[in-house]
Amino acid sequence: MKAALDARRDPTLVITGRTGAASITTLEDTIARARAYEAAGVDALFFTGVKTRAELEAISAATRLPIVLGGFPEEMTDRKYLANKRVRIALQGHAPFAAATQAVYETLKALREGLPPKDLKGLASAEVDRPRHPRGRSKSAQRGISRAQGLMRSAIRHATIRGRVQGVGYRAWVEHQANARDLEGWVRNRKDGSVEALFAGPEEIVSDMIASCRRGPVSARVDAVWEEPAGPDGLNLRRAGERFSVLSTI
Repeated sequence: MKAALDARRDPTLVITGRTGAASITTLEDTIARARAYEAAGVDALFFTGVKTRAELEAISAATRLPIVLGGFPEEMTDRKYLANKRVRIALQGHAPFAAATQAVYETLKALREGLPPKDLKGLASAEVDRPRHPRGRSKSAQRGISRAQGLMRSAIRHATIRGRVQGVGYRAWVEHQANARDLEGWVRNRKDGSVEALFAGPEEIVSDMIASCRRGPVSARVDAVWEEPAGPDGLNLRRAGERFSVLSTI
């Protein structure tokens, strides 16, 4: 848990401590583990194997973070009761996966027996199967979808820009351009007069960013830009909680 928390860069990422000790060891051990997770700094506690209200009440009384339950008996299906015990997510088994498995089986069986695809039953409607038009999504949702679509073609590149690029707002311009493209990375001045930057994101957007660096703002004069692939370790130079950082001169 400590390693995960130390590695977190996105402040919206929730890190949850999970234990199934309730069904393996004892309730006391379950609570001891939960308290250790809290001390480490996690955002929530995930319990599996909780069988009774008495166990949940003991866990809730001994801890302070939001609770996630991974399955629970019928006596704990009262949502108001769960909410009063700080349960924020209550998983209800794997029924959706079982239903999907049955649907796949029935569809393949029908096709094998010669049923034309157009006569298949239970297929998802167009509303369910197709994403809505981008104009129907929020800007944050569109960014999330674009980011997901670019994961298969992601890139991290290191760039060094030389010319009249210090004291003319070039570093601030790079930060603005990178944030506008929702890229991760950093930018900083170097004592030799150059500007150094690292960009991470979908390959096409990173390439576009570096092309913009070659042009630069009107206040600057870019003589040359060198770029090379970089590894994810380079992102560790960012300040905690920032997607894109302006670093001190080196």
